[in-house]
Amino acid sequence: ASSEEYTYPRDVISTFKTPPRDDRVGHGEALVRNAEEASKQAQAAAKANPPAEKPKGIVLDFRSDPSFKLQLKSLEIQRSGIELRNSRIVDDVMHATVFVPEGKLGIFTRKFEAYVKENHPKSGKPKNQNLVDSISEIRLAALESFWTDAGTFPNDDSDVIWWEVWLRDSAGTPDVVVQFREKAEAKNITVGPRELRFPERRVLLARATVKQWTLFENLFDILAELRLAKTLPGEFLQLPPRDQAEFVEDT
Repeated sequence: ASSEEYTYPRDVISTFKTPPRDDRVGHGEALVRNAEEASKQAQAAAKANPPAEKPKGIVLDFRSDPSFKLQLKSLEIQRSGIELRNSRIVDDVMHATVFVPEGKLGIFTRKFEAYVKENHPKSGKPKNQNLVDSISEIRLAALESFWTDAGTFPNDDSDVIWWEVWLRDSAGTPDVVVQFREKAEAKNITVGPRELRFPERRVLLARATVKQWTLFENLFDILAELRLAKTLPGEFLQLPPRDQAEFVEDT
């Protein structure tokens, strides 16, 4: 037997496309303003909290142009603590919810400024072009930014429903589920006893209103996704045929 280095059997051709940007300077500067405005809004909202309870960072909602995609791999910079919490498509527009630790927003603004002022020495194209051209707009994230279910986000602030809550879980940090349960109890949010564990994610069920989530201190520091809790079919399958038929007619 003999060993050889692996060679991919064919050339890899990138199919990632960005919308045309006729005004390079205007587009880059607009994104810098978007980021700065989101930062001001986050700082204003955080002033109501005592210094010890201020959020650990800011969460941004990046948006693409319709029918185009964001360059998601460039929106996460793990060595700087910048995390992609989720991505979704709403009305043909891709959204990416990104957590940026305090003091790290300048990483993005510097990328936007380099796009405006600098070119790659070999290609002559703007630096960070694929990333910046893929972004249409940046806004401060809201609760809806974490909604990744197929249906529409619940609009009734007072409707009490069961939610599927996906929390970020990283090594070397306090137990995120313990934090979540303690804060949920303080807001009279019912949390189910069971949980699922995935790499970098913990999933629980919680019964709450939209209003209760908006009052949950620093929820965005630990939240990754929100979905509706699903009704499992097991209990219905165990019903006798007559009862199953009655249930179908009722629904």
